[in-house]
Amino acid sequence: MAGMAGAGLAVVSWAALGREPRLAEPYEHLLVLDPPPVAGALPLVETAPGRGFGHLAWGEPECSFTQSYWREQLDLRPALSHVWRALPRGDGPVGGDALTRVLRGEDSYPRGGALAARLLRVLRELGLVELDRDGRSCTSVDRPRTELDRSATHRAYAARLAQAERHLSAGAQPDERRVAPLGKAS
Repeated sequence: MAGMAGAGLAVVSWAALGREPRLAEPYEHLLVLDPPPVAGALPLVETAPGRGFGHLAWGEPECSFTQSYWREQLDLRPALSHVWRALPRGDGPVGGDALTRVLRGEDSYPRGGALAARLLRVLRELGLVELDRDGRSCTSVDRPRTELDRSATHRAYAARLAQAERHLSAGAQPDERRVAPLGKAS
């Protein structure tokens, strides 16, 4: 969207708006194209600083797309399997470009930094890798097969995914009100 119009069109994620609500302040209107992953995020639009309106413009296709996105970000098992298989065994630490390739993957759409960090955290919690933060490298550790649910991080993201899927499967419609005045809690 940002490249489709001249000055004045900006794009922001739900996460960024949650961290910094003032991002909305310079704009008279907020056009919300994708539903939030949880119902509790809607007040971010209703209470965003500004003088105009927040327009909730998503439908079923956007709910489906958003659900796919969050499944990719929060269902860690498939990505963990790929990373674990790609990590070299017994060759010492992996760092630099080699570690970046392992973490991002070889797909057309590489994994982002936040997902890569989640994956490393789970692998570390399970004792499958040792991280050297100063050297920005990791070493795989030979361990017997383990259950992902032993990782608190894995369990937390699985719970977040379940919450998002419940919300988005229900259509993620806020209610009949599709326009909300900015700067006012309702």
